[in-house]
Amino acid sequence: MEIAAYLKRINYRGTLEPTAETLRSLHRAHMLAVPLENLDYQLGRRIILNYADFAEMCRFQQTSPQSPYTQRRVCTMATPDGRVTLLNMQLKITVRGEHTVRLLESEEEYRVALYQYFGITLGELKFNTELILDTKSRLTHQ
Repeated sequence: MEIAAYLKRINYRGTLEPTAETLRSLHRAHMLAVPLENLDYQLGRRIILNYADFAEMCRFQQTSPQSPYTQRRVCTMATPDGRVTLLNMQLKITVRGEHTVRLLESEEEYRVALYQYFGITLGELKFNTELILDTKSRLTHQ
């Protein structure tokens, strides 16, 4: 791992002295810069781990119909005042405990939100459209 590149990626400029405070600061910087997401699974990409203890769970998470990662798209990231989450076609923004929820109307709108809030671009990559349309239908009928 390139430590300097990672620190730049998470916009960390603090000390690297091995203390609990440094660890807290690094963790916070990571949470504010790197979204938790399962988009690779939804794009049909597979994650391969070289750790025997994790390989079976990784396979389950990527392929099982019982895994939450195969059933919906998730992208979420902390912000200084709350959190932004894309759950399928639902955009939820939380600021100081107040929630705003909006149902996105199209794949294009989803991609714009993905870039705007998470800095993720997909280019020509395609998702499983059935999953999204089914979820959109369920959200509008709740």
